[in-house]
Amino acid sequence: MKTFIAVFIVLLLGVSPVAMAGQAVNYESEGVAYEGYWRDGAAGSPLVLIIHDWDGLTDYEVKRSEMLSELGYRVFAADLF
Repeated sequence: MKTFIAVFIVLLLGVSPVAMAGQAVNYESEGVAYEGYWRDGAAGSPLVLIIHDWDGLTDYEVKRSEMLSELGYRVFAADLF
């Protein structure tokens, strides 16, 4: 879990804040590759971390990311499988 948090922080620092459309983001934790979804919001806005349920990162989490972004939040939907 500590590794995941560290990777997540590095990921956030490496993602351009000017990207307004959502984008797939590849990251690695403990040698395993994952693909999350990043959607930027208003400058200086809070970050929302979305964790999927049993079926992995799906269109549902992506849609929720878009909805939260439209409200001004920055959103990262993590893939845990």
